[in-house]
Amino acid sequence: ALLEKVATGEAVHSIRGWRDLRRRLSPNKRLFAFFHPSIPGEPLVLLHTALSNEISTRYDTRRITALNSLIEMRVHDRQMSVGVS
Repeated sequence: ALLEKVATGEAVHSIRGWRDLRRRLSPNKRLFAFFHPSIPGEPLVLLHTALSNEISTRYDTRRITALNSLIEMRVHDRQMSVGVS
């Protein structure tokens, strides 16, 4: 059930099926899910990471800004659904 939520809830890079999801969870990649006790089984944030032997010297600030906005919206939506203000 959690992997289905990962696949359907992906907002930045859509997941096109189980094969695509398996590729994203290959040995050099990790998926971290952050939960809150008041809504078990419903991740607040999913963080996809890729392990490498070197540190990247470039990043896309537009994606970082979009991701920050998405995280803020999801946290706000979750707070509203459990009555936290």
